[in-house]
Amino acid sequence: EVMTDLKSVEPLDVQSFVVEGRDLQALLYSWLEELLLEFELKQMIYSRFEVSSIEKTSDGFRLKAKAWGETYNPNKHISKVGIKAATYHRMEINKTPEHVTLRFILDI
Repeated sequence: EVMTDLKSVEPLDVQSFVVEGRDLQALLYSWLEELLLEFELKQMIYSRFEVSSIEKTSDGFRLKAKAWGETYNPNKHISKVGIKAATYHRMEINKTPEHVTLRFILDI
């Protein structure tokens, strides 16, 4: 939503992702960076996400997920803010039995 109005992004293509991190914050950082790389390298923008698993591994954690979206079109997807990178600054992962709240700052 930071980059464009997600209502304008149609879920035409699906992409599978597997990312890893030494702890949950590193896992979140890896996930965000992977999505940013998809935009930078392939011009893909996503509006729907499904995390199928987060597993503990011998090296930390592994996230498996899918994202649905389409190729970025500047005529269709109005640009809001360009994102350079995810950051660890003030990153928070708060878990309750009902849900998980993620907070992070993006470098723009």
